[in-house]
Amino acid sequence: MKKAIDDIKNKKLSIRQAAEHGVPKSTLERHWKGRVVHPGKVNLGKYKQALNSDLEEELVEHVKKMQEMFFGLTGETLRALAFQLANANGIPVPFNINNQKAGKDWLSCFLKRHPDLSLRQPEPTSLSRATGFNRTQVGRFFDLLKGIYEKEAITVENVYNVDETGITCVQKPGKIIAKKGMKQVGRITSAERGKTITAVCAMSAIGNYVPPIFIFPRKRMAMGLLQDAPSGSRGFASPSGWIDSEIFLDWLKHFKKYANPSIDKKVLLILDNHASHLNLPAIEFARQNGIIMLSIPPHTSHRLQLLDRTFFGPLKTYYNQAIDHWMVTNYGKRVQSSQVCGFFCTAYSKAATVQKAVNGFKSAGIMPFNPDIFDETDFAPSMVTEIHAVGSPELEAHGATTSSLAEVEGVTSIQLCNNTITSSQTAAEREGVAGMQRSGDYAPSDQVSAEREGVASMQRSGDSTTSDQAAAEGLGGILLSDGPTTSAQIAVQSEVQLTDGPSTRVHVMDISPLPDAKLTTRKRKAMKSQVLTSSPFKKILLSKSKVPSSNKRIHKRNKKQLQFPGSYECLICSELYIHPPKEDWIQCSLCKKWCHENCSAYPGHGNFVCDFCAKK
Repeated sequence: MKKAIDDIKNKKLSIRQAAEHGVPKSTLERHWKGRVVHPGKVNLGKYKQALNSDLEEELVEHVKKMQEMFFGLTGETLRALAFQLANANGIPVPFNINNQKAGKDWLSCFLKRHPDLSLRQPEPTSLSRATGFNRTQVGRFFDLLKGIYEKEAITVENVYNVDETGITCVQKPGKIIAKKGMKQVGRITSAERGKTITAVCAMSAIGNYVPPIFIFPRKRMAMGLLQDAPSGSRGFASPSGWIDSEIFLDWLKHFKKYANPSIDKKVLLILDNHASHLNLPAIEFARQNGIIMLSIPPHTSHRLQLLDRTFFGPLKTYYNQAIDHWMVTNYGKRVQSSQVCGFFCTAYSKAATVQKAVNGFKSAGIMPFNPDIFDETDFAPSMVTEIHAVGSPELEAHGATTSSLAEVEGVTSIQLCNNTITSSQTAAEREGVAGMQRSGDYAPSDQVSAEREGVASMQRSGDSTTSDQAAAEGLGGILLSDGPTTSAQIAVQSEVQLTDGPSTRVHVMDISPLPDAKLTTRKRKAMKSQVLTSSPFKKILLSKSKVPSSNKRIHKRNKKQLQFPGSYECLICSELYIHPPKEDWIQCSLCKKWCHENCSAYPGHGNFVCDFCAKK
């Protein structure tokens, strides 16, 4: 087909002569005259593809990029975007003008034409997680990890991870077989809501598991609660049911018993930045016993917390199955707190495998050490809060184009834009005006200044022409000069029917730019990855723990404060009042004068009457 068309265009053969080689004459005529929208594809029936292949490919790439940044397009949004794209490019399409959207049939056919796309149910991800996992914070973590490996010569069997998870007496039922058409399908559970019991687990890079500890929401611990618990487990009581500083110190002692760390053979413990881990007694104990505690960056547990990635998911699945099986075989009974450890032991024995531990450390690049385990797709969600700083020398050394404030103000920093859109285009599109790509040279400062006024930049052809020439060429007299475009020109531009040529084409990014949040400063400095057992971090904790000065007396009873101004003296010893007072002062209920409590004969209860008023 292609060779026949080339021979016809080069006038080597006529259409009739080329048709003798097996291609119908009518087919050659359609391709030669340019009537075929998609050469090489056969469209059967009366329905045709609305957007051409180039626009659809742009649309597909845009959908994938938005999904990587956790701002994926819904079906409704994609249909509206297709309508706007066709309307901006002047493509006649059978879309509903009243709804301003493409039809559901178009969406269905679009997904069939691109089988690598599908409608998926997304997992809710907080903005803190999306922006917290960025190259700056993760790079710092791997730098600290590499330094520990090189300095302390940590071996694979001495790398551990610890984390907490919550379990309850109320299981989450799995799927069941039910009748079709039922509006509501139920499954029996022990109660509506259950109290949370915390389980603290730890595992090593070679698959060794430290026996878990359980924290029950109560004031006093009862040993019956540990019935059928995994061997070596311990139990603690906490009013909230969560771990605190004292319990974490007890867990470190429990961990030392099974990990066998020492000053000569240190153990690396990777954990999060929970407040219970940041206390001086625990850090002192770890330093004295050869435990190096390295914290992961905040809001990165979905990537760097190994237990979360490979262990806790199967553990809770098996735990729910164990309770679910017990509920359907013990009719009318409820799960008690004393049975929780037994169900947990059943699930723990199935989930605590060597392969899950090895895969967890490998998936995060911790063991074996692989700082390049995460690529640009993993860091794409943090691009939303990027700050543009052209020519930053420290970032150019790392191949980035933005300034990092993660160390200073806790602002996430990853590369802002990809090669498909510039920061100046984004600035213009924030004002609601479509910016069109230029093909010739341009002055960046002029473009930025024009876009700050909220004006879209139209594509230039390279050589400057006058507006009269543009009007003569059928461009409607619209051509940007060096000055800003007026609103009248923009209004006229929207009415011009755009052709499919390279100089007037509207791209997907012009209508739907990538998300880009403005810079916001934080009052509170964000935390980062730290070696908790290092001397600098210990000094920081010491500086924060301020001991009350000896000259500040703590009053045992709430005394009435002195409200009247001026100098006054004790009516017994005549000593002047000093603020703040070094001794407790009391007031006579009759004469309203003040004196030291130690100077009077006040018994400590009832109204005080001084000696002078008592003699009257």
